[in-house]
Amino acid sequence: MQLRSGRRLPPWAPARGGQRRHGRAPHCRVDGGDDDDDDVEEDRISSLPDDLILAVLVRLLCVKTAARTSVLARRWRGLWTQLPELHMLDLTSLEAAPAQVTRPALDLLCIHLHLNGEVLDRVSSVLCDVAERLAPKVVSIDLFDEVLAVQGVDRLNLPCFRTSTHLYLTVNVPDNYALMMPPPGSKFEALTTLVLDMWTISFGDLIPMCPSLRYLDVADLMFGEVTVYSTSLEKLKVNTQEDEDDLWLIDISAPLLKEASFDIRALRDLSVSFSAPTVEKIFWTCEFIDEDTVGLPCMRLDSLDYSLRRGVRQLCLRIVYSNYLSEEADWTFAEEISQQLPLFSRLSVLKLELQIEGHAFAPLVLHLLHQIRPAKALNVKLTHARKAGMQCPPNCPCEQPNNNWRNENISLTNLEEVTLDGFEGHDDEVDFLKVLFRCATVLESMTVEVSTEGYEKICSICEQCPDVECDVYEA
Repeated sequence: MQLRSGRRLPPWAPARGGQRRHGRAPHCRVDGGDDDDDDVEEDRISSLPDDLILAVLVRLLCVKTAARTSVLARRWRGLWTQLPELHMLDLTSLEAAPAQVTRPALDLLCIHLHLNGEVLDRVSSVLCDVAERLAPKVVSIDLFDEVLAVQGVDRLNLPCFRTSTHLYLTVNVPDNYALMMPPPGSKFEALTTLVLDMWTISFGDLIPMCPSLRYLDVADLMFGEVTVYSTSLEKLKVNTQEDEDDLWLIDISAPLLKEASFDIRALRDLSVSFSAPTVEKIFWTCEFIDEDTVGLPCMRLDSLDYSLRRGVRQLCLRIVYSNYLSEEADWTFAEEISQQLPLFSRLSVLKLELQIEGHAFAPLVLHLLHQIRPAKALNVKLTHARKAGMQCPPNCPCEQPNNNWRNENISLTNLEEVTLDGFEGHDDEVDFLKVLFRCATVLESMTVEVSTEGYEKICSICEQCPDVECDVYEA
């Protein structure tokens, strides 16, 4: 048979009885011209080394799919049982696959299950077997279920993965599921990294079981406390920004901790204890729920950020003014600052971001400087400035913290740098500058961003202090 390309295909061999067989020939040969040079088509993938084929199967990210490749060729049969990584996405795979694995140990065990109300006893049984027999180095367990347990309280018993170095646990299940710790005395001896997401129990009892733990990441807690006592921990990350994650206790004792990051929502009675004498970096973000007001009448603390980096300790307060708050705040700035004081001692920089909405800002800033005195720098940024001609109403609460603030003498003997953004040259802004120049006796530099209308007025005040390097520029 002649093809358009010029190649010839040999005729089918006749079947018994002189009949030609239908369908594809068992061997298809491509002839370049001579029948003697015909080559038989080869299965080149199956001729690859086992390690390379296993690398391909691993990238399927599903042990059930990997097992189905056994139908491709005899060479592939049972090869999946040698996989270094197991990814199981359903309960059937979880119960059947581990028992057929022929490797002595796994590099990765990944379980991602939507339980659909199925009991956790079946999951617990498999996990205990895998932990002992296959000794996975890395374990990732992600369980999700929106259906209540079939009968009463269902329990997931967490086994002790003695040889695992990394453990990732995500458990998002109803309240009638209970997650049980390993028996007392159990040790995750090799574990260096622990990541918990949507954990529904206090993990304070789990940390002592991890004598080699270096990194702990906790997110979306379903309980109100973070208690960490560890003599080996070096890095800690806590994120509790969901609506149900309001914290009432943070208790940290980690003598080797180098870096800590917190992104939390605060309850009224939040208690903070933080002991980490060798810490080098701290990032702390705290948001406040709308039902409670921190600050003074008509002022609310929206968020609080603290950072320690390269020896510089900075505290940033975002404060909003509102005409819709109650006459009395739930608790004061001083109470909130003292509540979180273990982190905020020895400040280098105090940064204030104020949405003034037509109110006076100077009484608030001076009130805060009574409570928090930065060692070196003050940065005040005003946003949503008052409209032209807008005045604070008589007896406005924003003036109440200190009615005589213009004559106030505050000890700011360490303040060296001041940066002011969003000024417009109003009288209270000018008076605030005078207070700073008078009270900051070692002030070295003053930088002011001001609108075009207020530029000349601010410059005239700065010129009265030749010993301070002033930089005034138009916004």
